[in-house]
Amino acid sequence: RIKLVEQGPQQKIDQRFLAWFNRDPERHVPKEDNIIVSPADGVLEHIIKKEKSIHLVIEMRYADIHVQRVPITGKLLSIDGGGEKLQEGFNVMDYQLDKMMPFQKITTFDTKIGIVKVHQITSFFAKRITVFLVKGHEYAIGERLGNVLAGSTVVLELPIHVKIVVKRMMNCLVEKQL
Repeated sequence: RIKLVEQGPQQKIDQRFLAWFNRDPERHVPKEDNIIVSPADGVLEHIIKKEKSIHLVIEMRYADIHVQRVPITGKLLSIDGGGEKLQEGFNVMDYQLDKMMPFQKITTFDTKIGIVKVHQITSFFAKRITVFLVKGHEYAIGERLGNVLAGSTVVLELPIHVKIVVKRMMNCLVEKQL
C-alpha cells in the first residue's frame, strides 16, 4: 500500500492546507432586484458574445474560494455532465482554457431573465466537480451551488439581452454584482 500522507509533523501541515483550501465562508449576497452575482471567486478572463448568449469566463486562482454560488434566483432544470468529460460539441478553445483534457458539469436554471447556465470546468487531474443542488427545486441567489477542486474555471452563460457591467480582468467575488 502507498501512504499518501506520512505520520508526523508533515501530516498536520497537510491537514491545515486542506482545511484552508476547502474553506467555505458565509457570504453576504445582495438581495436587490435585477442583479446577478458572480458564481465564483476569481478573475474575469473573458467575456464572449455568442449568437444567443453571453459567456463570462471566470478563472479561479489557487487562493480563491472554490465553492460556487447560484448567480440568480431560479428553478434548477438540469445538471449535465458527470464531470467525466466535456459535452458533445463543446469546444474548450472557445474559452481559451489551458487545461489538460477538461471535465465539466453544467447546471441550468430557469430564471426571470431566461435560461442561465453555470459551467464548472476542471482538468483531468483534479476532476472532482460537485453540485449540491436537486433538479426541480427553486434556489435563491447566493445559495451554495457546488465546488470544484483545484485548477478550475467557471463559465456563467447568460441570455444575450443581459447588460454586463463588469470588465475583463476584474476580480470577481460571489458578493459582487455582475
